[in-house]
Amino acid sequence: MKILKNIKDILHKIITKSKNKMRKPSTSIMVCKELLIIAVCIQLALEMMGHRSIIDGLMTPLANPLMFICSVFFLSSCLAFSLFLSKRHFGYICVSTIWLWLGFTNFILLSFRTTPLTATDFKMLSSVFTVVNRYVSTLQMVLIVLFALSIVVSLIFVGIRLPLTKIYLRRSIVTIGMCFLLFTGSYNAAVMGNAVTKNFGNIAEAFLDYGFAYSFSRSVVDKGIQRPKTYSSETVGEVLGLLPIETDCIEDDSTTDDLLSNVNTVSDKVYGDKLATEVEINTIPNIVFVQLESFFDVNRIKALEFNTNPLPNMTKLMANYSSGYVTVPSIGAGTANTEFEILSGMSLDYFGAGEYPYKTILKKSTVESLPYTLTELDYHNHAIHNNMGTFYARNSVYPRLGFDSFSSIEYMQDIEYNPLNWAKDKVLIPEITKALQATQEQDFIFAVSVQPHGKYPAEPIIDDPVIVPSSVTGAPAMISNDLDSSLEEALEDKMDLAVPLTSEEPLEEVTYNKYLYYANQVYETDVFVGDLIQTLEDFPEPIVVVFYGDHMPSLDITDEDLKDGTPFQIEYVIWDNMGLEKTNEDLMAYQMGSNIMERLGYSNGLLNVFHQTMKDTENYEEELQLLQYDMLYGDKNVYGGINPFKKKKMKMGVDPINILDVADKGEAIIVNGQNFTMWSEVFINSEQSDTVFLDSQTLLVPHVSLEPNTTVKVSQITRTGRVLSSCDPWTNEIAEVAEEPVELELISQ
Repeated sequence: MKILKNIKDILHKIITKSKNKMRKPSTSIMVCKELLIIAVCIQLALEMMGHRSIIDGLMTPLANPLMFICSVFFLSSCLAFSLFLSKRHFGYICVSTIWLWLGFTNFILLSFRTTPLTATDFKMLSSVFTVVNRYVSTLQMVLIVLFALSIVVSLIFVGIRLPLTKIYLRRSIVTIGMCFLLFTGSYNAAVMGNAVTKNFGNIAEAFLDYGFAYSFSRSVVDKGIQRPKTYSSETVGEVLGLLPIETDCIEDDSTTDDLLSNVNTVSDKVYGDKLATEVEINTIPNIVFVQLESFFDVNRIKALEFNTNPLPNMTKLMANYSSGYVTVPSIGAGTANTEFEILSGMSLDYFGAGEYPYKTILKKSTVESLPYTLTELDYHNHAIHNNMGTFYARNSVYPRLGFDSFSSIEYMQDIEYNPLNWAKDKVLIPEITKALQATQEQDFIFAVSVQPHGKYPAEPIIDDPVIVPSSVTGAPAMISNDLDSSLEEALEDKMDLAVPLTSEEPLEEVTYNKYLYYANQVYETDVFVGDLIQTLEDFPEPIVVVFYGDHMPSLDITDEDLKDGTPFQIEYVIWDNMGLEKTNEDLMAYQMGSNIMERLGYSNGLLNVFHQTMKDTENYEEELQLLQYDMLYGDKNVYGGINPFKKKKMKMGVDPINILDVADKGEAIIVNGQNFTMWSEVFINSEQSDTVFLDSQTLLVPHVSLEPNTTVKVSQITRTGRVLSSCDPWTNEIAEVAEEPVELELISQ
């Protein structure tokens, strides 16, 4: 009986254990549920922040279900790596925190610009830190830092308090494998169903349509130009065979120069009434490109009318000279990408999502460009920017684009600033004229302005504004047709600027204040345009000047807000003093350079010839992608296998900065020289000294005296402490001390 009882007890325990096991979910199923629930919550939070709307974010599963499912499985895969940690739930929290932090950063960033957060932004941090004070107050920055620290401290506290969890290695591997299989399957289904795409035409819309998690991750892995399926030396040769150039370079790199410089003289070109068959150097024009920051015709906004036309000079120029729309690659930001398309003749459509070539390919390689092409025609190439020289790494990128010299704000005199502390654009006029007069050869000058840059203030900060907008409530309005006096003599024909404006609702006060500030800044930029033209009218050499905006301002402008055009289309105009024929056409930014070259009869440079020959053909875009890939990432068949473009030894500034003498005044030293600026800093025996700028010929270093064999040099320093250039050092053999020491009150002068 006792034996039977023991058997009965054993069977009862087995049955009870089996029943309990059947009632309790397996560990794998429980973990999968955890992953999916957390992933869904993260995805919804990311979309609410990305759309800047709770309702729109919650609607994304219905608006694009395949995208939502794909993103959830992707986030689940990220979370699944926590299964290898002894504190699984702490891993969940860390992964969730990283994604939510990225989403919140994107939410904040969209308050300042239209372009969402991409991986490239983290490569731009050095540039971001230089302008962050214009977007975020000191108090806000302190709060952000405290918030970040609180998150880190909270994570450490939670990590310590959470209990350990057992690691089931085999189950973890299976679970991760399942997550990746589900993600791969859902991704392929989403691609086939056009729920997501590998190529982003409009990155702002792509992040809304395809979700933040997918789009941001795409920007991490998607770099450079994907190898075209048809790519080979034969297909590249077929494209080159369509162009009026020598193509021997595919077989023999010794003919590279023939390919790159097929034509080195201007022929059969009409300048006004003059026909030139072999134009000599004194009639070959200087070329000036002026890229205007955040500049467009604000009269295009339906909801606004103005007390007077904010852009009288540009309006008049467009009525009398070649003009149209130029389609730029971004909205609200991305100045460097517009620069890249303009200068290189390459389309950003084929690069990675949100990529800045200035931060990728141009960090290590030269690129065929307008400056290199014009170098073949004996042009001197000079860049100008009234902002910090290291912004967008221009000081290291420009020599890889073929520039011979570069004047950043650190080399400029008499700078005025607007209320947001951006340099006013009128400082570019003396810089452009100085560059034109500094060389014997003809010049290509690429000037980049900065004045109308955001962040646009929500409160009125301009006293006595010249331009006063008013909200339109449906009534038509007349915009003034007065021309700025600087163009009255140059341009005689008047243009009727009557523009009917219609809108259903007036602008909100915050939006109105932003437009109030913006309109007055572009008005001042327009005055700069007029004054520059007035200055160049009497220039003794032929000259062509191209004005265009780099992108729309970050004012959330959509197609519905505009009377004509799209937010990617910005006005351009081509002024000249040679009587070139007026033609109006819309261009892509990467076609602008070849368009100007064609007007001047220049047909050298591979991409220049390609655009001139193939822009109206059926396979134009596919063939352009093929050439771009071959030039940058492929076998360089177009160049005979070797990149022929050598990095230039670029000079900083136009006027040389020199030390003429150093005087020891007892309690200070005086450095006398030439062309000093506010950014000139004195180095004594290679150590930077406190420097007081007195004028362009005098620097003062207080509390220092000269010792024998002291070496002194002057360097141009950015506000972040980067040295851009240094003059030749001055060395004393015997220090001469003045009889009467200088009074240190000089420091306050």
